[in-house]
Amino acid sequence: MAQCTLGFIGCGNMGGAIAHGVLASAALRNIGVAAYDITDAPKEKLEAAGGKWFSDPAALAAACDLVLLAVKPYQVQATIKAILPSLTKDKTLLSIAAGQPLSALRAALNGTCAAVQVMPNTPALIGEGVFGLCLDDPALDPERKDLVRGMFEALGDVFVLPEDRMNGLMAVTGAGPAYVYDMMDAVMEAAVTLGITRPDATAMVAALFRGAARMVEETGLHPAVLHSQVTSPKGSTIAGTNHLARTGVRGHIIDAVLAAAARGKEMERE
Repeated sequence: MAQCTLGFIGCGNMGGAIAHGVLASAALRNIGVAAYDITDAPKEKLEAAGGKWFSDPAALAAACDLVLLAVKPYQVQATIKAILPSLTKDKTLLSIAAGQPLSALRAALNGTCAAVQVMPNTPALIGEGVFGLCLDDPALDPERKDLVRGMFEALGDVFVLPEDRMNGLMAVTGAGPAYVYDMMDAVMEAAVTLGITRPDATAMVAALFRGAARMVEETGLHPAVLHSQVTSPKGSTIAGTNHLARTGVRGHIIDAVLAAAARGKEMERE
């Protein structure tokens, strides 16, 4: 991987997780890391890990090959405007903000440099993230595409999608951890109701979801097939799953994902 510098404008939870992931990855030793944030709180930790701290976002943009915006969606356009004089055609702007599609980034840049839309999720904080990448900008050459993709592949699972599929990915994997946490919390509460201590319930349910996910990954079987393997005739499991079916839980989960996608489209218009 070619030597380059990745600069973060915004070094909060998600920006900081990606920055420290790059710094900790043996596969990404050729990528230097720099960061700016409106607060200096992340500075000490970043510098201790080998990163460079900047006190001005325009100066950071001028010094870096890749500039990653890890700011709130409503701050993206103003941030691009502020750093635009520091950007050149040999640089690439990346953004992890929801509601800011590639077309909006390209419009703000007005041909100054190439852009990449990135959609991470919060398990990136522990090195288990899912990253959606939109590499559709015609200004993005093959070498830079490979660099960006390789960088995120070292940090988690990567899905390269066209721009019109990125909002769907956001609704599935970006918002998805929240759906899973809601389901986990419900099963934990049921366990406590049945007399299991809360620490045990938490550990049991975390192991349950981890194991079920690995079954899907490692067997290659569809979840419906795995479901049928658990539900014995006249058994307790099918009694529970029949209740889920009668109360429309499956439909509610589907509707939750579609609601998140609809809100994502609204954010693009705001």
